[in-house]
Order: sequence, then structure tokens, then C-alpha cells
Amino acid sequence: MKKNNRNNKEDQAEISKGSVTIIEVLDDGSTVKFEYKMINSSELRVDPTYQLPLNQKRVNMILKEFDPRLVNPIKVSLRAGYYNMVDGQHTKDALVIRNDGKDLPVLCKVYYGLTVRQEAYLFAKQNGYTRTPSFNATASALRISGAKDMTEFFNLTESAGFKLNTNSPTVVTYRINAVKKAHTYYEKLGADDYFDMLMLLNELWHGDPESLRKEIIGGFGTFYLVYSGQFSREKLIEKFASIPPMTIIRDAGIYTKGGDARYAKIILDRYNFRRAAGRLSDIPINKKLMSRN
Repeated sequence: MKKNNRNNKEDQAEISKGSVTIIEVLDDGSTVKFEYKMINSSELRVDPTYQLPLNQKRVNMILKEFDPRLVNPIKVSLRAGYYNMVDGQHTKDALVIRNDGKDLPVLCKVYYGLTVRQEAYLFAKQNGYTRTPSFNATASALRISGAKDMTEFFNLTESAGFKLNTNSPTVVTYRINAVKKAHTYYEKLGADDYFDMLMLLNELWHGDPESLRKEIIGGFGTFYLVYSGQFSREKLIEKFASIPPMTIIRDAGIYTKGGDARYAKIILDRYNFRRAAGRLSDIPINKKLMSRN
């Protein structure tokens, strides 16, 4: 791509060339200037800081279902002389393919004065032609944007010794691929119990990828949700120190419904096994097992 030898002052000069509207764009009420203009597709790029690589399957889906009436303007941020696509990179590629692979002018909604964080926030909140971004992409972009809750979620996870794998499904020690499941229990449990649950998993299985599957996170998350403040953490570690995480998943196969409660039930049964005192009631978990989820 040819580099635009421009600076921020020149970016601002672009504003005077078209009809500009002031809109509120972020939760903090900050405003941003934008205009609609035609830009050649060769000038449009993505910022890998928050954007994901092009997904050819999504491009093919757009081409298969193409309807010019449904094509929205590509959202672009003019920053440091570059037109960064915030929403619409797959649409842009589909338009080029339909033009025999040649670049062409495309209608864009151009924002002026956005920071990288603001661009990442807009990317996370987009609702594009085919679908919204995946949860992993949204989570990563919101963290870059500085969103408080998502930043805390990432920081707590990393403080417990883990990394959230938002880029690829590669199975690696201490990497959590089940990002959405982990975030679900961050929201349900709150910061303290979520962090304690991850520390427990770390102490038990030392980052074993099988211990970071969505079933295990969901099972222990549900267990914490129901029995927080009632169980002995030391006893829980004692009971599971020699049990592989896949045993929990296998044993939960006897239940046909109940969602994460299936795995929590196995955890509860093993915790209670041969305990005369300090047993936990199975009534709350049994109620969850009777649910459809």
C-alpha cells in the first residue's frame, strides 16, 4: 500500500472538504466528526492492533448473498494519514472481487480524530453486513479500547497465571481458549470469586489445557456460584489433586441436561464423598440439573 505522507493537521484539513456532522459515539459522551465520501479501495487498510485477519469464508458469504441494497458504507477512521477500516473490510474485498479484482471507489463513512482506543471500541460495537464480530474479537478490542470491565477481566485472568487466547484455538499450557465461558463466570461470580476459582484450577492442574476447557470452567464456576463461602478450599484441592479434569467431563456424561450444572454435580459428589461432616447440600445443584440448559 502506498503510504500517505500526511500528519494529523492534514487529517483535520480534510474536514473542511465535505459536509461534517457531530455525533456522540462513545459511552463517555465524547463526540466525533464524520462525513460520507467516496474513497478508492486501494487506500483502505486494517489496523491489526484490534482488527482480525481477513476471513475468506465471510467474503464468500457476502458474495453468495450479495444485494447492493444491503451494502452499508464502510466505516473508516482517518488517523495519521491512513484510512483505517473499523467496519467493512470483508465488504470492501467482496466489492473488489465483483469488480473483476480491480480497485474501485467505495462509499465510506469517514471519522476524524479517533484514537486507536476509540477505533477499537467502535469495532467491538459494530453490526456489519453478515454478523457482529466474534466474542473473542470483541473482547480483545474492548480491552484495547480501555473498557473497564473487560480490562479487569483480562487482568484478573493474567494475575491468576493464565492468558486468554483470543486469536487462535491453539491448545497451549496456561492458555484459555474458552474465553466466552470464562467471561460468563467473571460476570456471574464477580472479581474475587472468579480470581479465586482460576487460582484453584492453577493449583490443581498447573495450566493443563484439559483443565481449561469450557466444561471445567463452567463446572467449577457453577460450583462457586452455588457454594461460595460454604466449602473448604483445602478439602476441594485435596479431593481433586489426583483426579484428571477429563474424568469430571466423562463422569458428567450420565446427565443429559443441566448445562454446566452437570459438571458441578460431579464436583459436588466428589467433594462430599466419604465426608461425614461438612457435607454440602445437593438440592441447589439438583434443581439446576432439572433445568433445560
